[in-house]
Amino acid sequence: MLHIILAAFGVRETAEPAYRRIDEAVAERFPHAQRHWYYSSPASSRRANHHGSANKRSLKDIVSNATTPGDRIVVQSLHLTPGIEFHQLMDEVFRCATDIAIGMPLLCHPEDHHRVACSLLPIVPPTGSQAVLLIGHGTNHPSWTTLPVFAATLQKHVRSHIFLAVFNHYPDSSGVIDEIVAAGYQEVLVVPLLMATGTHFARDIAGESSSSWASRIRQRGLELSICHHGIAVLPGIAEIFADHIEHAQTRRQSIKPFGQVE
Repeated sequence: MLHIILAAFGVRETAEPAYRRIDEAVAERFPHAQRHWYYSSPASSRRANHHGSANKRSLKDIVSNATTPGDRIVVQSLHLTPGIEFHQLMDEVFRCATDIAIGMPLLCHPEDHHRVACSLLPIVPPTGSQAVLLIGHGTNHPSWTTLPVFAATLQKHVRSHIFLAVFNHYPDSSGVIDEIVAAGYQEVLVVPLLMATGTHFARDIAGESSSSWASRIRQRGLELSICHHGIAVLPGIAEIFADHIEHAQTRRQSIKPFGQVE
């Protein structure tokens, strides 16, 4: 029996469409597998998942309670990049002390970048006076370099100028609004580079406080429009995760000590 554990950081009502879309795509690709959801956020253990059952407290609980010897297990990361939370997930998998394959986050291979960029094309205007500002979470983990690479990949597919910002740590976003103004743009489309829109989107991107990205953009006299959903609901994104599950099975990417992947 194949068990697929879909591992996300947290669960909120606003993330339900994204998680449902991923769950449906995985069910279609692997109809005979048993699917399980794991939410690593501490607050998520006190909430019900979208299947209506309480989330188990640890990944080890799910593995020990749902599987039997000889079962194949794939833990599929639903993170955007292989950053801190992904490596914490890898540590948890290692502590399970069993043979588990892991599916990589969304943006890992160059082909992933290309496919996600193509998924964004329908909402990114190809021409005109509108700048496109991608806003991600940001991190002080070395994986922060993934975001500028993705922005450059997207820029190859559209004529509009693509700008990148984050609300935590790196890459540095301190001068991005100045860059937009200096480039002569009068309108800005904000696209959250997040799997789903939750607290960070409501507070740090679209919030009414003077420190939010929306407020800072309007304070510069720019017209603002905001995409209000995360990228996980876009066509093709869930299928990338399904491909990563397939790849994990094929290569048997088993977790080794210190998070090393074969």
